[in-house]
Formats: sequence, C-alpha cells, structure tokens
Amino acid sequence: MWIVGAPQSVRQVEDCFTRSLATIVSKFDEVLDVLIQLATDIVRPKDPHFTTIHKKLLSPKYTPYLDNCIGAIDGTHIQVVVPNATAVQHRNRHKERSQNVLCICDFDMRFTFVLAGWPGSVHDMRVFSDAQNRLGHKFPWPPEEMFYFVDSGYPNRPGYLAPYKG
Repeated sequence: MWIVGAPQSVRQVEDCFTRSLATIVSKFDEVLDVLIQLATDIVRPKDPHFTTIHKKLLSPKYTPYLDNCIGAIDGTHIQVVVPNATAVQHRNRHKERSQNVLCICDFDMRFTFVLAGWPGSVHDMRVFSDAQNRLGHKFPWPPEEMFYFVDSGYPNRPGYLAPYKG
C-alpha cells in the first residue's frame, strides 16, 4: 500500500522494510489485484438500467423536472508530480501540474465511471470524447429519454444537460 499511496519505488520499499525484491513485487501484485477488484465492485451504477427514480428526486421541488436525471458528469484536476520533460503538458490553467480526471456520480455520490490520466492542459470535452470513443463499451451511456447533468465544459445534447448560458 505504501507504493500506491506515497508513491514510493520498489527500491525504496526494499530499503525501508528490508525484504527481497521478489517478496515486494509479489505483495505489490496482491495489493494491485485487490485494488482492481475493489474498483470493479465499487465504481459502477447501483442500478445499471436506471429503472427507478432516486428518492432525493421524488421531492415536489424536483419532480417531474428531474425524474429522468441519472447523475452528474464533471472533471477535476488532481495535482501530480511528473518529470520535467512532460511538465508543460501537465500544467493546467492555474499553472499547477495536474491530471484532468473525468468522473460520473449518481445521486448517492457513488462513482459510476472514472477516467484518469489525461494531462492537466487538456480540455474537459476532449477527455469526455475519449471516454465515449475509446471506452464506449464501459462508458455508462444514458438510456433514451434520460440524462446526466454536465457543466459548461461538456455538450448540451440529448442525454446531457448543460447549464443555460444567458
């Protein structure tokens, strides 16, 4: 876990815990397997077919306007440490080195989809297009007549409701 969270290299872990590289790599593989299993169990819709309206949306304040809303899509920037050779492309508009991460959440604040790895200088729409084109088989497409809330960095089209400008 120290390698994943710190981040530390295998050699640093070897020095700190005085174990062989073979042991460290073996245990690191076990931790990665557990993390991958955890991610596949947690990062997915609770109701993948969106057959029910979330109880928070049943309030007279929201119904019938938001009955077909299934969640929200937004991007966030996570600060990263990168080699100087790639520092420029990771620099976001606040002059920080970051990754642009696309997240989709349901109304229980559970992640249903996450795409990380894009440099901080990349626009949200490019990350969104990549998620749909390259990972379309895993992307949680909104069913017909349903939609996600998105911010102004995303398209306002069927299935995605962006704020009205003006």
